[in-house]
Amino acid sequence: MLKAIILFFEGRFFMSKQILSVATILFVLSVVAYAGPYTEQGVSAFVDSNGMPSSSDDPNSIINPVFKDWAASIVSYEPTPGVYLRDPCFYDPNMALGPVTGDLFDVVSLGDLNDAQIEANVPLGQITLGFNAPVYNGSGCDFVVFENGWGPVSEGKYWCELAYVEVSSNGIDFIRFPSVSLTAQLTGRYGLIDITDIYNLAGKFGEDYSEEQIIFFGTPFDLSEIANDPLVLSGVVNINDIKYIRIVDVVGSGNFYDEATHFGYSANHPIYDPWLTWGSEGFDLESIGILHSHRYHGDIDLDGIVDFKDLFIMVNSWLKQTGEEGWVPNCDIAEPKDGIVNFLDYAVLAGDWLKME
Repeated sequence: MLKAIILFFEGRFFMSKQILSVATILFVLSVVAYAGPYTEQGVSAFVDSNGMPSSSDDPNSIINPVFKDWAASIVSYEPTPGVYLRDPCFYDPNMALGPVTGDLFDVVSLGDLNDAQIEANVPLGQITLGFNAPVYNGSGCDFVVFENGWGPVSEGKYWCELAYVEVSSNGIDFIRFPSVSLTAQLTGRYGLIDITDIYNLAGKFGEDYSEEQIIFFGTPFDLSEIANDPLVLSGVVNINDIKYIRIVDVVGSGNFYDEATHFGYSANHPIYDPWLTWGSEGFDLESIGILHSHRYHGDIDLDGIVDFKDLFIMVNSWLKQTGEEGWVPNCDIAEPKDGIVNFLDYAVLAGDWLKME
């Protein structure tokens, strides 16, 4: 959708690593007047020598060292029909691999749906990514999704395209993060959103123009928020062994809903964002950064070393099966998962003995 906006405004604006002259677009860089309840901060893609958020254009900035890993493989890419024919430069899934770049054109788009496609139940565009090491549930947010939205444009509102986020341990069973969207009505093709009305939808954060320099922020996700999901409680999804992350575009027509009842709301809400889009249609994925990943499955307690503490946990879960009292999902570490803690798992722990993350 970014290309469409450039053409629409017939102007120029500062884009990462290049400047397009300013004509008819006006950014209101006043203090943001937050109106919604969700004021959590995004995670900066780049930092300066003092560890403060910085622009990718700053020659002294580096990629934020909080990120330990990045998406390493494309498991599947299923954009909406016909997107390749309209603007193929935005539909290379490999653009989502590796570290964040801060380049608003270094993205892969998931595509949008029109009224007829929505009526025909055409699937939402999606992409599923794999990683070098599993993601685990650490302290605070565990991974961050970067999308090429931007703002504030007017009255503190942002132009952003939203997406559901799902995670899986086995690549088959996925849990979708519950989300909230309090935007009350259609925004239109070039509509703006108060991001404090949005929670747990990728795309909430993007390039931020409210400071003297442009800062690229990503949307954080915390695996502890799905700890009580039935798939976690049954052991099908292990939030300390997430191998796959899926991004599913949300078509902003109001036909698709959040899961606000999870957070105590009386009903779920329709989700609105810019629609109907064209060019780089729908959600534009730049990258996914991982804060908590572990290379050694034998590190059962996730303290960074495979040692007697991990062995003690495994001994106490010995021969326990999925769902049984005393069952510890982190102990079922041999592949493929067999739902029981046994000598196959011990062999993995022994092979990792005294290794450090």
